Amino acid sequence: MPRYSLVKQNIWFTLLAKAVFISLGAAGIAGMWLAVIGDMGVALVAVLNSTKALRPPNGA
Repeated sequence: MPRYSLVKQNIWFTLLAKAVFISLGAAGIAGMWLAVIGDMGVALVAVLNSTKALRPPNGA
C-alpha cells in the first residue's frame, strides 16, 4: 500500500471521527470528556495505522 494512501486514510478517519463528536456534542449526547477520550482514541489509531509505513516494501 502506498504511503500517501495511509496519509489519506488517517486524514479521512480523523475528520470523520471529529465530525461525529461535534455532532454528538451539538445534540447534547456527548459531553466534553467523551469528546476528549474519543479524540485521544482517534489519534492513537491514526498513529498505529501510520506505523504500517515503516514496513519495507514487498520483495525487500
